[in-house]
Amino acid sequence: MAMQAQAMVVPQRTVGVVAKHSVHFVQTVFEAFAQGDPVVLLRGVEDERVQRAGVTRVVDPQETYGWYKPVFGGQESGLTAQIAFTSGTEGEPKGVILTHGNLADTVARLNEAMELSSEVREYVGVPVHYSFGMGRCRAVAAVGGSCYIPQYGFNPAEIRELLERGEINAISAVPSLWRVLIQGADAFGRETRAVRWIEIGSQAMDRTEKEALKTLFPNANIVQHYGLTEASRSTFLRIDRAVGLELESVGQAVGGTELAIAADGRILIRGPHVAQQLLLGNEVVSNVDAEGWLHTNDQGRLEDGLLYFEGRSDDVINCGGIKLSPDQLEERLRAYLGRHSGFAVAGIPLPLVGQGVLIAIERSAGLNPEVVVSGLRQVLESYGVSNRSVIRQCELDALPTTATGKVQRKKLAAHYADGSEWGDSPSSAQHGDPAEPHTVSGMRLRGRLSEQEAVVAEVWQETLGLSEVDPDRNFYELGGDSLTALTAVMALERRQVPSVVSKSMLQGLTVRETAARMAEPEQVSGRTHTLPNDELRAAMAINMVRGLLVLAVIFAHWAPGVIERLPASLAALDSLLSPVFAVGTPGFAIVYGVSVGFSLFPSFLDAPDRFQAVQRRARLLLAAGVLALAVVLYGAKVALGEAQTLTDLANAFYTVITYYLLATLTLPLWLRLVARSRQPAALVGLLGVLLLTVYYYVFLPLDPLPTTGFVELAKMLLTAKYAYANMLGGTFLGMATGLWLREAIQAQRAKQSLALAGVGAVCLGVMTASVAGVTWFQAVKGATRLWQWWVYLGVVALTLYGSLECLRGYNRFGAVRLVTVRACATFGVLAFPLYITHSAVIPLKDILSDGLGIPAGIALLASMGLFVMGTGLLFRRIYDTSFR
Repeated sequence: MAMQAQAMVVPQRTVGVVAKHSVHFVQTVFEAFAQGDPVVLLRGVEDERVQRAGVTRVVDPQETYGWYKPVFGGQESGLTAQIAFTSGTEGEPKGVILTHGNLADTVARLNEAMELSSEVREYVGVPVHYSFGMGRCRAVAAVGGSCYIPQYGFNPAEIRELLERGEINAISAVPSLWRVLIQGADAFGRETRAVRWIEIGSQAMDRTEKEALKTLFPNANIVQHYGLTEASRSTFLRIDRAVGLELESVGQAVGGTELAIAADGRILIRGPHVAQQLLLGNEVVSNVDAEGWLHTNDQGRLEDGLLYFEGRSDDVINCGGIKLSPDQLEERLRAYLGRHSGFAVAGIPLPLVGQGVLIAIERSAGLNPEVVVSGLRQVLESYGVSNRSVIRQCELDALPTTATGKVQRKKLAAHYADGSEWGDSPSSAQHGDPAEPHTVSGMRLRGRLSEQEAVVAEVWQETLGLSEVDPDRNFYELGGDSLTALTAVMALERRQVPSVVSKSMLQGLTVRETAARMAEPEQVSGRTHTLPNDELRAAMAINMVRGLLVLAVIFAHWAPGVIERLPASLAALDSLLSPVFAVGTPGFAIVYGVSVGFSLFPSFLDAPDRFQAVQRRARLLLAAGVLALAVVLYGAKVALGEAQTLTDLANAFYTVITYYLLATLTLPLWLRLVARSRQPAALVGLLGVLLLTVYYYVFLPLDPLPTTGFVELAKMLLTAKYAYANMLGGTFLGMATGLWLREAIQAQRAKQSLALAGVGAVCLGVMTASVAGVTWFQAVKGATRLWQWWVYLGVVALTLYGSLECLRGYNRFGAVRLVTVRACATFGVLAFPLYITHSAVIPLKDILSDGLGIPAGIALLASMGLFVMGTGLLFRRIYDTSFR
């Protein structure tokens, strides 16, 4: 009876095709579809599936690769197109009987969601003999596009080269591969803008990863799907259009697809793409219930039509009655660690609570187990699990995964139970003299190795799981691929190997050749610090401009006291220098924004841990500075007999440092908004203008209102010179400049446009001032006006351009020029400490002289001496650390 049912669904002429990642494989399958012959994918010519599926002809495709313009000859009918044996995560796979109608519906919905056209030239980064890869070939064929099938699978270096040559404009890959690309994003530049289509499938992907993809590929239609072999691509999420919480979903059903959630939380799917029958053993059985619903083994929820995937039912961990999804735990842990891979979560039996939580860590990932476990504790506490004894950990060479990168959690649990290992590869073939092995951390390294060679070899051994390494073979010859190669690169960089050296292994260099680059002597005698690329030059140029501007601020505060003591013939110096002095405070706000856009924003996107660490240090420094200045300023007023009210105390907290503290505290909120934009520089520039407009027309008119106490402080932070909106508007103009500069460097565009923009901004400011009837070069008291912001933005841009041009010859500078530019950069690093401490010099002098009765001259020398001594010590330390 079972065989009769099978005969009704599967025609007598069935083609078995040996599964290979090959162009010829796809051609063979599509030819069978065109002839109406069902296809069964085989693991080999002797596969027992030949008998199970009634295969009448077996084809073993040739191994061919490269470009292919597929022709998909499927038809919309109920006839069987393919019996797809699922790869699964455990056990023997089942045969899913897919009809031509199933496949046609999937292709139609997918191409509509992606807006795919005949112009598509796709890099198929997943094996074409798997459901996802074959689906990509069908989709491309349906619109008349072309596929590129790489010989060695997903390879970021190859992708970059093809993009640079303009050969591809689409990429498909599973999340584990996209994570590799995200982690290596600094290897890509403007060429990523050529990508127009991306599809993601097979595994869960968290919100931060999706946002990182949007940033890396700003012009792409990025589609994530959720589905199974039995119901391919059941939902679609347009990641490039989604924002906020939508990015945590896997999209919504379209076309004739329907979704529902069962009482036990399982996802139900119904539609024309759902396979109606399965082949189990030699029997054909129904795959859906009486109403046509496919009952999946996946947990999920529906909100406003969006499906939120919550893990597989058989993976759910029941910890003391609290249900935990390993997928969600991993997602939150990735966000906590700022790492996308190298660990996995599984449930294990634990008698007292039912199940415990196992965290498995790959040894080659370079993760600190204590940090990982600490992060997991915090994640579990957010779910109400405060019992720390439920956590168990293990380390292994490699996580057990399926061919598409899905972690096999049951094998992880088994590993913890019996201590078995994965990832061990056969030792490399014998080459050369095996005598005198060099041993590092219990591993054998072939031949006599130098110190540098031993470092490289050890990392390669850990990454590849080898017992020994031949130093005269390259990483790929030893069994590595693009995924493990990038892992090794990051492991080398964690050992302080320069990026330019660690990445050389991607070029196919051997252990010895890679190590030789580590041992190359410096090209410039007597100097270790160099600027080998535009990014480092730009970072130093920004610090130089910061240094010049903070010095301008200091001189602006102290110069009048010096000038008034000069002969009367030199009194004109004050008016001549006032434009220079006036640029200091607003100019520094602008260059502060430049550094945020150039350095902090990329860290916010790609290295949240590093961003948070920088923010914590800045907040502590600024908060301490605000408090210290308030104490000194109020103390000076007391000494002078001027401080009598609560308002006086409140006013002591009003300094420019208070603005920078507020800006630092609110920066993450603004950056989250900017991160959603495809054109962050334009958005930030617009926000800057809007903030300045709000300040001038909404807040500034409030200035005459009478206030006292700390309400007076709040009013000043809205209306006075260092008002939050006014200063932040200028900071945002600088941030737009920093974002543009980073983009220009990555795209290797000419920087002359920075000079042109600077000239244009100055001219705009001069014209605006003329309309307002103001002489632009005269210092204007009070808050910085809009016309001044344009002038100062231009001055900063021009100074930044000049610094960049100056540093082009940095590696050839003589001693005097080196000391000069390094000193400017060091002052830039010390900008906030200098801002804080120089502001305390005069108030401290007043406390010493008027409060303690010390002669004014001695008090000034003492106060100034403390400032100079403290600055000198800090300067020396930063200078030596940075440049020697």
